[in-house]
Amino acid sequence: MAQNLAAQPNFTTAAQSMRDAADEIEKCSNLPAISGGAAIINEIRAIETRLSTKIEALSARVLATYVIDSLHLFNTKMSTYNIYSEHNTTARLQNSLLRLSSAPLMVLHDIGNNPIEPFPETPAGMQQLRG
Repeated sequence: MAQNLAAQPNFTTAAQSMRDAADEIEKCSNLPAISGGAAIINEIRAIETRLSTKIEALSARVLATYVIDSLHLFNTKMSTYNIYSEHNTTARLQNSLLRLSSAPLMVLHDIGNNPIEPFPETPAGMQQLRG
């Protein structure tokens, strides 16, 4: 009967071999490619965090600059409009009070606050306008 039995495993030897293999695999963390890789990944994550923070700050500054520029442009246009509007109101009032056809007219301005050309010099000159 002893001849019919196949070779039996030595569990003590198998267990020791597994412990030895586990010890060697554990030493892999000492390899530069593995330990350096973890450091590289950590540094990439830190760079990504810093970059995200800077991008957010830059976006906020760009938006603030855009808003400020837009408000400045709007303010400039409104100021120009107010100047031309006030000038034209005054000119219309003054021109409506003229009684002599030879009295000088106050020139109206366009929306860019530039004098309208050609503009008649007197009420008599208005008769020559065509439009």
